[in-house]
Amino acid sequence: MSDTIPEVRVERVDTNGNSSRIDVRARVRNQSSDRVEVIEYEVLGKRQGVSHHLDAGQTVDMMVYQGVPPMDDNQRRMYLRFKRLGDGRIFRVDHEVRYDCRTDNNGNRWYEPSHMDIQGRAYPN
Repeated sequence: MSDTIPEVRVERVDTNGNSSRIDVRARVRNQSSDRVEVIEYEVLGKRQGVSHHLDAGQTVDMMVYQGVPPMDDNQRRMYLRFKRLGDGRIFRVDHEVRYDCRTDNNGNRWYEPSHMDIQGRAYPN
């Protein structure tokens, strides 16, 4: 276990759906040499507790949102909380959500998360 802050991030986002419902999956990677446990996330106003253990370099695909798609791109905050296994220290890393605007054949418009950009380094939480 090191004294450095582990690097954990969303590296990929996959969104499927339509104007009435979307499913958003995120691939989370542990880029550090420490074992961590992802314990919580928040995206599109939904906060969820989870328990995903990740060894160094390991990834996990998580369903992070299922529901009505946003009608604008104003909900830009996403965060992950994770615990370094061994000493139990908890950290948070913030991401900015980027969106693609979609329109169906009936002219219905909605927004889908297309990627999540890490905002700085993780910090103790």
